[in-house]
Amino acid sequence: MFDDPIVTEVRNVRDEIASRFNYDVFAIGEYYLKLQEQSAIATTSHPPKAPITTDQAVEGEEKLSLAVKLFKEDKLSLGQAAELAGLSLRSFIDVLGHHRVPVFNYPPGDLEREANW
Repeated sequence: MFDDPIVTEVRNVRDEIASRFNYDVFAIGEYYLKLQEQSAIATTSHPPKAPITTDQAVEGEEKLSLAVKLFKEDKLSLGQAAELAGLSLRSFIDVLGHHRVPVFNYPPGDLEREANW
């Protein structure tokens, strides 16, 4: 296994800090919140997002299912399907993988020609 000195250093610092607080995550969090309050560095916070309703979740799942189905049937391009699902291209490709839908649909003859080109 490759030994990365940076990863080793980060892990050692993490362990040193955690041991000071007897590995109590809440105590560590409180300590860093106090440090943040005392710091002169400005911090930002964002208001919490509104919770998603059941209807919104169902609508999102329906759009996702429809996008996967239409892409699989070759009725939408990858970009169009991702947009319909409300996802980035990368996220939609991950979803397709989860559903075992190939991103590329090469007929066997075309794939052979490409490989031998």
